[in-house]
Amino acid sequence: MGWVGPPADDIGWNDVGSWNTVWELLPRDAAGNPGRAELLAVASRGNYVDAEGKLVALLGMENLIVVDTPDALLVGGRACAQQVAGLVKRLEQRKQEQLL
Repeated sequence: MGWVGPPADDIGWNDVGSWNTVWELLPRDAAGNPGRAELLAVASRGNYVDAEGKLVALLGMENLIVVDTPDALLVGGRACAQQVAGLVKRLEQRKQEQLL
Protein backbone atom coordinates (compact mmCIF):
# COMPACT_ATOMS: atom_id res chain seq x y z
CA MET A 1 0.00 0.00 0.00
CA GLY A 2 1.55 3.32 -0.99
CA TRP A 3 -0.82 5.94 0.40
CA VAL A 4 0.38 9.52 0.68
CA GLY A 5 -1.64 12.27 2.34
CA PRO A 6 -1.71 15.93 1.33
CA PRO A 7 1.09 18.35 2.17
CA ALA A 8 0.75 20.10 5.54
CA ASP A 9 -0.03 23.45 3.93
CA ASP A 10 -3.16 21.94 2.35
CA ILE A 11 -4.88 21.29 5.70
CA GLY A 12 -5.26 24.84 6.97
CA TRP A 13 -2.62 25.37 9.63
CA ASN A 14 -4.36 28.54 10.83
CA ASP A 15 -5.77 26.95 13.99
CA VAL A 16 -4.40 23.42 14.27
CA GLY A 17 -3.79 22.89 17.97
CA SER A 18 -2.51 19.34 18.32
CA TRP A 19 -1.39 16.23 16.47
CA ASN A 20 -4.82 14.74 17.14
CA THR A 21 -6.40 17.69 15.34
CA VAL A 22 -4.07 17.10 12.39
CA TRP A 23 -5.03 13.40 12.51
CA GLU A 24 -8.72 14.35 12.34
CA LEU A 25 -8.24 16.68 9.34
CA LEU A 26 -6.32 14.39 6.98
CA PRO A 27 -7.79 11.68 4.76
CA ARG A 28 -7.12 8.16 6.02
CA ASP A 29 -6.45 4.78 4.50
CA ALA A 30 -8.89 1.89 5.10
CA ALA A 31 -7.42 1.27 8.59
CA GLY A 32 -7.72 4.92 9.65
CA ASN A 33 -4.07 5.85 9.20
CA PRO A 34 -3.56 9.40 7.87
CA GLY A 35 -0.24 11.04 7.18
CA ARG A 36 2.50 12.12 4.85
CA ALA A 37 4.55 9.03 4.07
CA GLU A 38 4.55 5.94 1.97
CA LEU A 39 2.89 3.68 4.49
CA LEU A 40 2.87 -0.11 4.69
CA ALA A 41 0.50 -0.85 7.57
CA VAL A 42 -0.15 -4.42 8.65
CA ALA A 43 -2.61 -4.96 11.51
CA SER A 44 -2.15 -1.27 12.36
CA ARG A 45 -4.80 1.38 12.72
CA GLY A 46 -5.37 4.93 13.91
CA ASN A 47 -1.75 6.02 13.45
CA TYR A 48 -0.53 9.41 12.19
CA VAL A 49 2.71 9.15 10.21
CA ASP A 50 4.66 12.12 8.86
CA ALA A 51 7.87 10.91 7.26
CA GLU A 52 7.79 12.50 3.84
CA GLY A 53 10.04 10.77 1.35
CA LYS A 54 10.37 7.56 3.39
CA LEU A 55 8.61 4.25 3.50
CA VAL A 56 7.27 3.61 7.00
CA ALA A 57 6.22 0.07 7.89
CA LEU A 58 3.94 -0.43 10.88
CA LEU A 59 3.25 -3.88 12.25
CA GLY A 60 0.64 -4.30 14.96
CA MET A 61 0.66 -0.61 15.95
CA GLU A 62 -2.35 1.40 17.10
CA ASN A 63 -2.90 5.09 17.78
CA LEU A 64 0.69 6.27 17.37
CA ILE A 65 2.11 9.58 16.22
CA VAL A 66 5.28 9.18 14.16
CA VAL A 67 6.97 12.35 12.93
CA ASP A 68 10.35 12.14 11.22
CA THR A 69 12.37 15.30 10.59
CA PRO A 70 15.96 15.60 9.38
CA ASP A 71 17.30 15.90 12.93
CA ALA A 72 14.78 14.17 15.20
CA LEU A 73 12.20 11.40 15.35
CA LEU A 74 9.05 11.63 17.48
CA VAL A 75 7.18 8.43 18.31
CA GLY A 76 4.38 8.63 20.83
CA GLY A 77 0.88 7.56 21.66
CA ARG A 78 -1.92 9.72 20.26
CA ALA A 79 -3.41 9.79 23.77
CA CYS A 80 -0.27 11.65 24.91
CA ALA A 81 -0.24 14.17 22.07
CA GLN A 82 -0.82 17.12 24.42
CA GLN A 83 2.40 16.22 26.26
CA VAL A 84 4.53 17.27 23.29
CA ALA A 85 4.72 20.71 24.95
CA GLY A 86 6.57 19.05 27.83
CA LEU A 87 9.12 17.61 25.41
CA VAL A 88 9.62 21.06 23.92
CA LYS A 89 10.22 22.48 27.39
CA ARG A 90 12.79 19.79 28.16
CA LEU A 91 14.63 20.48 24.90
CA GLU A 92 14.74 24.17 25.81
CA GLN A 93 16.11 23.32 29.26
CA ARG A 94 18.79 21.16 27.65
CA LYS A 95 19.69 24.04 25.31
CA GLN A 96 18.65 22.02 22.25
CA GLU A 97 16.41 24.63 20.65
CA GLN A 98 17.82 23.72 17.22
CA LEU A 99 15.66 20.58 17.38
CA LEU A 100 12.44 22.56 17.70
